[in-house]
Amino acid sequence: MKVYWIERDAIAIAETSDRQTFTSPTEAKGITLFCTKEDEEFVSDNTSSSGIGMNEAPNIADEFHEALAYKVIQQGYERKPEEIQLAAYFKQQFNEIIREAKKSSNKNYDGTGFSIRGHDY
Repeated sequence: MKVYWIERDAIAIAETSDRQTFTSPTEAKGITLFCTKEDEEFVSDNTSSSGIGMNEAPNIADEFHEALAYKVIQQGYERKPEEIQLAAYFKQQFNEIIREAKKSSNKNYDGTGFSIRGHDY
């Protein structure tokens, strides 16, 4: 089985059969890493090099952009006690999209799931 771990800002790749003894791969191959990163802050400028401007989009998939709008609308209605039911509705819509985004992020491109096994050293 092939395993990997991240240590000192580098990735290590090895093979193991017993998870006790590790050997390096014998041939060089290209690898592709899929990872997450934090996005920049939203700023009030139209475009900005220090954040996400009003005319720019965040680094999340287009189908999940609506979640940001739902969250802002929810927070707006929470400031009006007489409209609190609408806040609950938009919170539900936000959470539904977040649930879908999490499902999507835990799938390989072929539709199968994957998991990462953590270890403490």
